[in-house]
Amino acid sequence: SLQLNPELEFSKIRLGIVYCKRKNYSECFDMLKPLEDRVSEIPEALYYLCEALLAKGDRSCAIRVARIMERIGEVDPEALLSISRLFMAQNLYQESIPLLNKSVAGLPRSAEAYYLLSLALFQTSKIESMRPLLQKALVLAPDSVPALLLQAMSLLELNRLAEAKKTAQRVLE
Repeated sequence: SLQLNPELEFSKIRLGIVYCKRKNYSECFDMLKPLEDRVSEIPEALYYLCEALLAKGDRSCAIRVARIMERIGEVDPEALLSISRLFMAQNLYQESIPLLNKSVAGLPRSAEAYYLLSLALFQTSKIESMRPLLQKALVLAPDSVPALLLQAMSLLELNRLAEAKKTAQRVLE
C-alpha cells in the first residue's frame, strides 16, 4: 500500500508495528518516530514504539512515550499493563509504578496487575506497601506460583521465617 500511496499514515504505522514484531527495532523507530503525534492516539503503536525505544536503549524516550500511554490509560488499562510488562522486563520498577497503579484501578479483577504492582514495590524496597496488593493478587489467583514466591520473599525480608517456609512449602505442593 505504501508503494501505491507513500503518504498513507495508517500503512506506515502498521509497517512500524510489523517491524517491531519482527525485532527490527531501528526500522520500527524510523517508521513510527516521525508519526509520534499521530501514534499518540493508537495504544498498540505506542506500545511498539516504546518497545523499540527500550530495545535501542533509549529509556528516557520510552518513559516519555509511556507517559502518553498513561494519559489514555483510563480508556485502555490493558495497554498500560502491557507497557508495564516491558518496563518490568527492563528493571524499570520505579517508572512502572504509576502505570501499574492505573492498571490496577482500571482492571480491579486482574491478579496480574496486582502482582506486577506488588513486584515493582518490592523491588523498590516498599515491602509494607506491597503486602496488601499482593494479598489481593492471591485472593484473585490463590495458586499463582509467582505471587506465592513473592510473598515468601517478602516474608523473608521481614524475618518472618516460619511464615516464609510455610509459603514456600505451598509453592512446592
